[in-house]
Amino acid sequence: VLNNVPESVLDRGVMEEAFSERFKRMFEEIRQNEFCESEVKVVCDGKTQWFRLVMKNLFDEKHQIVNTVGIVEDISERKQEELQLKERAERDGLTGFYNAVTMKIKVDRLLKSPWTVEGNHIFMLMDLDCFKQINDTFGHQYGDQVLKEVSATLKKTFRQSDLLCRMGGDEFAIMILNASSFSAVEHVIQEL
Repeated sequence: VLNNVPESVLDRGVMEEAFSERFKRMFEEIRQNEFCESEVKVVCDGKTQWFRLVMKNLFDEKHQIVNTVGIVEDISERKQEELQLKERAERDGLTGFYNAVTMKIKVDRLLKSPWTVEGNHIFMLMDLDCFKQINDTFGHQYGDQVLKEVSATLKKTFRQSDLLCRMGGDEFAIMILNASSFSAVEHVIQEL
């Protein structure tokens, strides 16, 4: 039995901000509905946990609320599996970069978002010259190694906040976010 809920839970400061709002809304929702449920993410002592919360009102014969009961289920393992599946679906298996579909979605969201920071964004498409000859001469395993080395170079060259994508084959896309100007990154592009 918990008292002063949701405040006593939120005061601990372990729930991420977006989930705190969701948690508060549950307690507003249960006042008007018989049943509600949600998922929340908690970070405590550096450990992330996910919980499924279910609340149900109990009524008397006059249909007055007598009590509200809740169930808290730890769904961390299942959520971790879901996140890993999502990650695998969004990423290229060889390079770890975003795949073409995910890149398009991320760029679209970025450009349409009202929270996008004003500034210059540079979108580049790049392919490797003579890559087919590498595969044909030395085999696909050697070609895969070349792609891994190219992706490692790109990862070192660009910031963690930039979007890197393997479009397929030997084609890559890079979205440099909030570049001060093209001339500021031109030397990097020439080096590549």
